[in-house]
Amino acid sequence: MALTVAILDDPDGYHTLAQLLSVLPATSTVHIRLRQRAPHCSPTMTAAISRSIRSPQTAAGPLALFPQPATHKGQFDPRTIPLRLPEHWAAPLDELDAPRRQLRRDASIRLVQMATGYSRRSAASYLGFPLGSLHPPVDPLRTWQMQPGNAEAYQSALHRVAEIAIAEAHSTREGVAER
Repeated sequence: MALTVAILDDPDGYHTLAQLLSVLPATSTVHIRLRQRAPHCSPTMTAAISRSIRSPQTAAGPLALFPQPATHKGQFDPRTIPLRLPEHWAAPLDELDAPRRQLRRDASIRLVQMATGYSRRSAASYLGFPLGSLHPPVDPLRTWQMQPGNAEAYQSALHRVAEIAIAEAHSTREGVAER
């Protein structure tokens, strides 16, 4: 770990680490362990792992209809984002005429992306979604998103959910500070 920290602290360390990892055989148990642990690593380590180890593309299903930028990076901790959104977080989503279960699942993934800049696949893996669970043969959420105005309404609702998450994190920190 000390070697990894030293490499990652170096401005060119990301490239060095990615190079070191890429020479390992694809069937190496190290690759398997790195894939399992990548969602719990620093952003730099995660990027080095994903650059050097090509995981199957099926973890998060088909590509999203609109990319999710890291609009709230550093504003809230991705560890506070649950697999299943609490009701009070999901209120802005419930205002949309969309498939509820799929929308909430997708929103969790997108919140991680907003907080971290992770890819869709990495965000889904970070949350612990099982492989293959996110790509149904017929996806009602994708169909809904393709209808005029829905993608924009969804993006707006996601920003409101992120603001709820941020406000909750701030109130929790203030409550801890008061004790």
